[in-house]
Amino acid sequence: MEFETKKGLLEYLGKDTNDRKLVDRMISRGDVELVDGMYVLVDKDAIIAALKEEIEVLKKSPKESSPQSWDLEKIKKELEEAQINSEYWEKQTRRYGKLINSVISICYKKLKALLGSKFAQSEDSFREWILEEVKLMEEAS
Repeated sequence: MEFETKKGLLEYLGKDTNDRKLVDRMISRGDVELVDGMYVLVDKDAIIAALKEEIEVLKKSPKESSPQSWDLEKIKKELEEAQINSEYWEKQTRRYGKLINSVISICYKKLKALLGSKFAQSEDSFREWILEEVKLMEEAS
């Protein structure tokens, strides 16, 4: 049940309406909850009944999450598959890293050839600048 005031709750319970601290103690014990400014009387019996029903449903359902029912062969197969996928993506990451470095190097050499002495930046600082610009673009989108 919901009540707008502490006084209304105390009246419903048949308690002294001036004993507002009782409601505070009930809140700290969990007998009453304060939800959106409303005092809600917690029906512990209903909660216990609902939890018992949930326990019964869980007892009847297959125990897929229990350690006894784990299929070790299935877990080993999934682990092997995960390792293969991990190795594949690590290889792809290295490949793309090399490609990115090659593209940056080619761009640097082209700019250096076109601008000559006007382009005084080193290849390492150019690479860092390009990667920083890419990161900024990535964050902006």
